Amino acid sequence: MESLLDIGHLLVRARQQRGMSQRELGEAVGVKQQQVARWETSAYRNASLERVSRVAEVLDVGPVRRGRRQKPEVSGPAADLKEVARRVREHGPVLAERYGVVSVDVFGAFVRGEQTDTSFIGLIVELEESTLQAMIDSEVYLQGVLGRRVQAGPLTSIAEEIRDEVEAEQVRIWPA
Repeated sequence: MESLLDIGHLLVRARQQRGMSQRELGEAVGVKQQQVARWETSAYRNASLERVSRVAEVLDVGPVRRGRRQKPEVSGPAADLKEVARRVREHGPVLAERYGVVSVDVFGAFVRGEQTDTSFIGLIVELEESTLQAMIDSEVYLQGVLGRRVQAGPLTSIAEEIRDEVEAEQVRIWPA
């Protein structure tokens, strides 16, 4: 998957692979078949995030997949860059094996020492094979590891207008 905009194609493919009709998906999500057809025609670009999430749940893809939600136990939210690095390094082998993570860099408030109790952790996560499934699952796992909201994705997912700034401040934390 090249972009989050490809999620619609992933959902259509998942429905077809499961042998589910648009009518059956609509019933499971609580909409008419015609609505599912409109979503699929637009590659889900006209569907709300809540609807996309519900469709992904029904189709058993993404972070809500049964049996895939494996969050590690942590003792509270990571407080600083040093703790973020320590926790990610402890879980590096799991990230590599389970999700195909090749590297993890931190950027933003935690690198600058400007984090607050409500700050999210900005992570650049590079994967062996960049699929939506691996990206979402690794992000959910990292949120569990770090005990905070995480925004993770490959460097190419960073908006071009801020990419140079992010690259200048990013800190590699795994592999060390």
